[in-house]
Amino acid sequence: MGIFRRAFTDTVTHLSALFLAIIGGVISLIALYFLKGETMALEEIPYVFAGIIGVVGGAIFAFIWNLACAPYRNERDKRLALEAKIGAVDDKEISRLKRQDSFFLWEAACLLAGVPPRYPVAPGGGSVYLEKLKFEFLNDRLSLVDNEQRLEHIKTMYRASKLIHGLEHPAIDDNIIITKTELIRYAKENSIEIIELGLTPQLPADKPT
Repeated sequence: MGIFRRAFTDTVTHLSALFLAIIGGVISLIALYFLKGETMALEEIPYVFAGIIGVVGGAIFAFIWNLACAPYRNERDKRLALEAKIGAVDDKEISRLKRQDSFFLWEAACLLAGVPPRYPVAPGGGSVYLEKLKFEFLNDRLSLVDNEQRLEHIKTMYRASKLIHGLEHPAIDDNIIITKTELIRYAKENSIEIIELGLTPQLPADKPT
């Protein structure tokens, strides 16, 4: 929407009640003329015109103000519309994950972090969990689904890298599979909630007194 059109629309919206008041004043003046006579109506005309001038002046000021704010409001509306569209896509992706029995490792990391499932994983909670899941796998605390020889080779290279100075750790593909059962087991053991999968940390039961 153009800035002049936006400013005009906002002005009409904000001052619609005042314009209705002007119409009400004119109607009252006409009614006064027929009910009380011309003399009484003429006495009220200056007040009606003063009100009209005030409303027109306010409308001009409001239009100038809305014109200055129009670019920001247009950008804000575009941003909100984009956020709503992204939110709808995120909801669709979360619904898809709920129906799955397994996930890519990066999807599992997003679920653990409670962030929208997007790849590449943004720096922060999702990326932290992604690296943590890889570390847990390398240290035999997490099971992943892939070619067994390939997985064992990755672990062997990791152990060697800890023994041989300067040897790089093996890279683990973000798209390696983890089952839902394994992810839930890991989350429970570490008291991590995954609301999308209906998993919330269990609070310790109160001891009987």
